[in-house]
Amino acid sequence: MKILAAQFDPVHLDPEANLARAVSLIGKASEAGAALLVLPETWSTGYDLAAARELRDRSAAIIEPLAQEARRHGVAVVGSMVLPDGADGAANAAVLICPDGSIGLRYAKSHLIDVYREKEIFRAGRTTPTVELAGTRLGVAICYDLRFPELFRALVEDGAEVLVVVAEWPAERIGHWELLLRARAVENQAWVVGVNRVGSDRSTTYGGRSQIVDPWGTVVASAPPDVETELVVELDLDRLRTLRNDFPVLRDRWLGISEGAGR
Repeated sequence: MKILAAQFDPVHLDPEANLARAVSLIGKASEAGAALLVLPETWSTGYDLAAARELRDRSAAIIEPLAQEARRHGVAVVGSMVLPDGADGAANAAVLICPDGSIGLRYAKSHLIDVYREKEIFRAGRTTPTVELAGTRLGVAICYDLRFPELFRALVEDGAEVLVVVAEWPAERIGHWELLLRARAVENQAWVVGVNRVGSDRSTTYGGRSQIVDPWGTVVASAPPDVETELVVELDLDRLRTLRNDFPVLRDRWLGISEGAGR
């Protein structure tokens, strides 16, 4: 499966301008022969949480035109947006639009970071959906989720071979981003596609360094820290399946540890 990972600087609080960028990127993905376009976290507004919450209906409104473009080009698209959740709530939710324009997956960020008061703004998700796409199964995580390996193991338990992480990860902690992407790939013997943004807002500079990591933990493509970039990579799924078969780490887990054995 070929993917295009788009590292860019979202236009602050302007869903319509960011839709235009996404539509252009769908065209680029189609020209490159990619089955999937991956956009960053909160790509429709940038990471301005309280303000983005007020724009949740405008962000929701651009899903349909995005789906129309996905269907026109036959390209799947995934990235997170601040969307309505219930009557008056909001969630930081990843939406995967399939090549036929249907919604294949909606995942609300399950780990909300107190440092940024996310729990006061968003409702946490409590499901870990995966979706079949281009001959594989894919799961999605959002930014801070990357620090919690249990989520990724749940996605793999559900059959995921490709783990997508969309983020607005700060430059000051970018070393953690790079380390944890490789760790999630190695421990799950999965392809990991990490897409971060660049640029800055009023309080934060973002670190870029979007990366594609293979199931052995090798970084096969990496973006610079401060430049808008597209990475196009063919994910070798046969290699992944051979690795899982020949070196079956997941089969050797001691399952008793999850039941509190040894306490």
